[in-house]
Amino acid sequence: MQGAPAYPFPSVGSNSAGMVVSGPDMSMGQQREASTAIGSFGDFTLAPVSPPGAQQLSQWPSGISDEQLAGRVAEIIATTDLMTITKKQVRQQIMAYFGMSSDEEKARREHINQCITTELEMRQASA
Repeated sequence: MQGAPAYPFPSVGSNSAGMVVSGPDMSMGQQREASTAIGSFGDFTLAPVSPPGAQQLSQWPSGISDEQLAGRVAEIIATTDLMTITKKQVRQQIMAYFGMSSDEEKARREHINQCITTELEMRQASA
């Protein structure tokens, strides 16, 4: 393979059947694709990782963390008649309490619903 950088490991690709092939079994296109993919790793940067137990900063406009949402959901469920409240009403209370925009609520709706479900399951298991 001309023009490809010399790596201390063989070039690897896959054939049309999805089988892994390497070295002389690779077509020129596969060799070019493998060398391009390997060479492009330099374009990526790693995101910083917080150490275990470190508090995550909120990336949401309201500044409210997922943990704060879960805590407020637990408070609402603990003080509300569960036979009369809906998930939508819980979400509305969350929005009012934290001053959260409707756009942010829509973006976080799945997470809030999961918090509600988790809290209800915990309460049912302890009953």
